[in-house]
Amino acid sequence: MSTSMKSKASKSIPDRVLLKVDLKVLQGMMEDAGLSETKMEELRQRRRRLQNRLSAKISAARRQGKYEAIAQSNENLQCTIDELKEQNAELVRQLTEARRVAKKAVAENQALQQEIACMSSELLESPGNDIIVDEFDSGDSMAFLMDSPTPMYQAFVPGMFDSVPVA
Repeated sequence: MSTSMKSKASKSIPDRVLLKVDLKVLQGMMEDAGLSETKMEELRQRRRRLQNRLSAKISAARRQGKYEAIAQSNENLQCTIDELKEQNAELVRQLTEARRVAKKAVAENQALQQEIACMSSELLESPGNDIIVDEFDSGDSMAFLMDSPTPMYQAFVPGMFDSVPVA
């Protein structure tokens, strides 16, 4: 075979064939074509370059796929963070409101306790009232006016009527 035919034979093998054919089969094809050792080495290097380029493309595609998956995951996580921040803000608002209501209830409770104490003192100190005080195991007391069948006043403060003798 002439040199120009040998060179043509090495160039005439398409890239896709070089990539797919087994190296041993390629070696046999080159020997059958009667290529010189230099031309066979050129073909092997060309095949290696093609394989490296294909490998680089596959690696780049895999890397791009991983990047896109991470980017999607980050986007999903950011949405979750935003939702949790909104929930947290709502819970903080609810907690603030609950604290405000509780503080108001405590203040009202204290005012009512003072009012009960004042009314108890007035009731005990008013002349002509015959009062019967019942003490319960819980420490609560209930006072009755002698001539009334219904309780006139119920105190929830333990020991409020300690100074009144029980009849």
